[in-house]
Amino acid sequence: MRKLAQIILATLPLFAFAADGDGIGSAEDVSGTSTIDSVPLANGSALAVGDRIDVGPASSSSFRLTNGYIFSLGENSSLQALSYVFSPSGATPNASRFNITEGSVRVVPSAQNPGELVMVTPLGEVLSSSGAFAIVICGANCTGRKGVFVSILSGSVVITNRSGVVVGENGQTFFLGSFETTPQLLTDVPAFVTTAIGAFPALPSPGGGIGGNPVDSIVLDFLAGVCEVSVSPSQPPAICDR
Repeated sequence: MRKLAQIILATLPLFAFAADGDGIGSAEDVSGTSTIDSVPLANGSALAVGDRIDVGPASSSSFRLTNGYIFSLGENSSLQALSYVFSPSGATPNASRFNITEGSVRVVPSAQNPGELVMVTPLGEVLSSSGAFAIVICGANCTGRKGVFVSILSGSVVITNRSGVVVGENGQTFFLGSFETTPQLLTDVPAFVTTAIGAFPALPSPGGGIGGNPVDSIVLDFLAGVCEVSVSPSQPPAICDR
């Protein structure tokens, strides 16, 4: 029986499913005043599932996750880690889910450990497996156009809300103004959005963290689901015509 147990354990996939309180990364490049669950943030502070990071005025911080992803937060931002699965062996698909409610964030994926990442915003979700992107939220205290701005910095990402689904490509910026309108491709990006994105640290060089797939596997998997007739029988999103 002991021998059988050893064989079973040896064949189990190696992966880490992080529950609340489990460490999934650490802070770096902390500048100004920030907190993690109301505790002052410093370089090396551990991030766990369930934690909320709040970045103060004229402040910024970054997090390097155990899967190699790098999150950079701008001033007056609030981000929470909702779930996290990382499989160093690749036996189990990597997947993580975060929620940003205000401010700005840039996500740089790991070329070595790609996986499904979902960033929840007040007006929709951004899904990526190897595309880098930035989100800028213009909320109550913002003097610009109110809503959520998503800029794709490399590869492709899916942007979705209850009104539709779009695939964003490198160099494009989309605007989410409400749940009732499909994400809109912008031809003129507001200056405050480009300023917020320009304030992030320099992007890693190609191969150092940014994936190069033109259309990510998560994009294809996601579209395969939403374009099923059983899922959208009356009016499937326009992206299904691609």
